[in-house]
Amino acid sequence: MSPLKIVIADDHAAIRTSLRLLMDRDLDLDVIAEAADGLKAIEAVQTLQPDLLILDITMPERNGLEVLQYLRDEKHTLAIIILSNHREQIYIAAALRLGADAFVAKSAGFAALLQAIRIVRQRTPLYLPEYVTKNAGQDSIQGGSLEAEIMADFRQTRREWAEAS
Repeated sequence: MSPLKIVIADDHAAIRTSLRLLMDRDLDLDVIAEAADGLKAIEAVQTLQPDLLILDITMPERNGLEVLQYLRDEKHTLAIIILSNHREQIYIAAALRLGADAFVAKSAGFAALLQAIRIVRQRTPLYLPEYVTKNAGQDSIQGGSLEAEIMADFRQTRREWAEAS
């Protein structure tokens, strides 16, 4: 299997650099570009045609949900993993509804991101809305299909999602 071509979009240079360094250790992952804002993320996807976009929510120019919506509206078929500090269900629901393949909280750590990448790469018919819940004071990963549960509780409009970010 050829290496997975990845674009990392996050407004924090330290996050982008750290992810690149960690992923460079894995021969199956190839970070081909980084983007510091939403417009640069869209440009990188259109120009480089990566297999995967790792996308933060809070970014300048266009937030991650706007980038996700644009790419899905334009029928881009690349996998998109949202990697965010926002762990509230409204963000998870919005990301899933807009077509994210997975949602990983930054606090879940690199191992959770790698797990999401592996599942998304296999294109398992499982939404991986990885999210963090508080369990006895420690972050723990919860996986599985939460789409129906979240969709029933959060019926925000696109405008409301944009205002929340």
